Amino acid sequence: MFATRDADGIIPLVTDDYEAVHHPTGLTYDRRGALANWRAGLRGKDLTFAYEPLATLGDALALCRSSWSASGASGGKFDVGPYEHETIVLIEVDTQGRRRWAEHFAGDHLGDAVARLYERYAELLPDGPTRTRAAATARSIAPLTATVDLDRLAAAFAPAIEVVDHRSVGYGSLRGAEALLQAIRALLELTEGFSWRLDDVLGSHAGAFLTRQTSFGIERTGGGTFERTFWELWVFGADGLVTRWERFDLERDAEALARFDELVGSDVEGLTASPPATVSPRGVERRVRRVRSNAATACLVRIDAAVGAHDYDAVTALAAEGIEVVHHALGATFDRKEVLNLIRLLFQADSLALSHEALAVLGDALVLFRGSASFASLIENDLTFGASRSSHIHVCEVDDRGLLVWGEVFSDTRLGEPVARLYERCAERLPDGPARTHAAATAHSVAAMVAPPDLDRYAAALAPDVEFIDHRTVGFPSGRGANTLLRGFRSLFELADDLTTRIDDVLRLESGALLARWAISGIDRASGGAFESEFLLLWLFGPDGRVVHDETFDANRETEALARFDALVGSADTEAPAEPRATRFANAATRAWDRLLACWRARDWQRIARLLPVGFRYDDRRRMAQLELDWNQYLEFIRQIGEMGSTRVEQEVLATREDRLALTRLRLEVAGGDVGPSELEFLNLIETDERGDAVALVRFDPEDVDAAYAELDARYDAGEAAAHPHASAAMRAFPLALASRDWDALAALCAPASW
Repeated sequence: MFATRDADGIIPLVTDDYEAVHHPTGLTYDRRGALANWRAGLRGKDLTFAYEPLATLGDALALCRSSWSASGASGGKFDVGPYEHETIVLIEVDTQGRRRWAEHFAGDHLGDAVARLYERYAELLPDGPTRTRAAATARSIAPLTATVDLDRLAAAFAPAIEVVDHRSVGYGSLRGAEALLQAIRALLELTEGFSWRLDDVLGSHAGAFLTRQTSFGIERTGGGTFERTFWELWVFGADGLVTRWERFDLERDAEALARFDELVGSDVEGLTASPPATVSPRGVERRVRRVRSNAATACLVRIDAAVGAHDYDAVTALAAEGIEVVHHALGATFDRKEVLNLIRLLFQADSLALSHEALAVLGDALVLFRGSASFASLIENDLTFGASRSSHIHVCEVDDRGLLVWGEVFSDTRLGEPVARLYERCAERLPDGPARTHAAATAHSVAAMVAPPDLDRYAAALAPDVEFIDHRTVGFPSGRGANTLLRGFRSLFELADDLTTRIDDVLRLESGALLARWAISGIDRASGGAFESEFLLLWLFGPDGRVVHDETFDANRETEALARFDALVGSADTEAPAEPRATRFANAATRAWDRLLACWRARDWQRIARLLPVGFRYDDRRRMAQLELDWNQYLEFIRQIGEMGSTRVEQEVLATREDRLALTRLRLEVAGGDVGPSELEFLNLIETDERGDAVALVRFDPEDVDAAYAELDARYDAGEAAAHPHASAAMRAFPLALASRDWDALAALCAPASW
């Protein structure tokens, strides 16, 4: 309703007895007053409005961050210039989903809003033990989100509270309220003006919550200010008191979220009977980030350790002699001497903290990461700098010894450029040949798609028969063909002005695929209102580097998008792709074949070569083929088929034998070049070794089912069944006896007790 400026459309969404409390002004509005405020807000020029969910409790309460901005507004008695304001809003709805109550807090009073969320949750419950416990929990939360007060904290801590501080520098582990209060008391004695603030909520539950908090103050000894941000997890017992308190370093967000899930899903006292936990979109995002380790990420870990130990020599030892760093924000290039001078300067800062969050890797030498640096103060010659925090996106490369040899630094708000640069640098490092040509073409397509919207650039980056699937609730129709997809883009250009796109995060990145969180914004031509929409976009790149497959998901469906990426490309946990889905007869052989299929769909021939051992054999017994190929010949064979313009594969598992053998039915559609649309069907027998690698593939015509099963059983008898020949013989004889109704033979195969 706000995006379309439909003030009348808001009316049915608000109950007649609606009431809103605006704490910054101390005013209370009824339904009429609230509607008047909304109408006034909708008169803003170039209006931008956004709601960001932060937390929920039960089915009726939600805590959101609300922001309004406009270039101006005109009223009956006065005009207003450009404005922007942000508030935290606690919303309650009735059983029909209509807003019936709300409280507004200043944007920097999130702690007050969280405390009120838990209070309101208790107020809505019927009288009884659950309400009593919820009210006690709310009373405990209030001092945790307010200014530090030892007496109020003491009343909120359970006598046997357990404290686990996972931070590199923290309290350590403590047990008991008195020990915890003593540690807080010591901190207060060492500082002046010590306090903390709640910056964000990542997980909420009636018996627990996970937040990002910042503590700050002034050191009594040196007089310097400090500020430290971390993750904080609280768990409340049946009496509402805090029974567990855990802290994590800021870069260990995935660990904090996993711990929250573990405690909420466990049998910790008081949690299992509570409503399900909710995790904010930011929490989901961090929980699913999966980046494999390589030499470049290992170098980042060593840098973090050296900085944590304040070991300047160890840091400098990780910079190669010929290192070069390009800082795009500064427009400067630094050599080794200049890089080391910058590091030396940072080491003079008080409370220096560096952190790295890997976003993606390519190969073994390249990493894309978000780096942040902060310090309490820095004195250089006659200049004094106060507390500072900065964050940038980096693309870095290490040499054969694992030393940093090259890097580029980008603004934290421009993720698309470093993503494109990562692909470009990967291509630049490859030797001349088909692999480099393919990587360079892929990099060119990525650069075109992440640049400012341009239909000509899009057209050059899309394969003519690109397949696109839109899973969003409201999106484009799915279809095939670059021209069709471009028509959809063109319609969007015609409906909006100042259209911009950006990448906000990278969920998965491989040489032949990319899954990222995107945002598109602009001005709606019909209404004149600003809009912004987030979504997830998955691309697969073909053998010529262009996009051959495009899938779009709603922004809150990360789990589904990641599962789809794994199905098409593979898992980040290992070099080999994971199986796309479970099968009824899954074993090592079906998993090996699923990994090969995923690579084949992504046209990742290098990974297929790594998955197949050198001794692999292909035996095609179809009447029209009669081929026997070794490792090299098979790789060339599948590449020729895979590089046709269009291919589609469907498979069905027919049978397995223990862990190393599987029989599947495969349907293959191919088209491209001089080959018109063709559909093939055949049977595949896959055999793996003890490591789960495919060592043999035997192919049969679809009607040769008996021959395929005979080969399956023969290989089983010679392999895993060799240690149990009698059982194997009985297994084969049983269905034959049953099919021929030979009851005497059937009885002879069964022990008397089995009947």
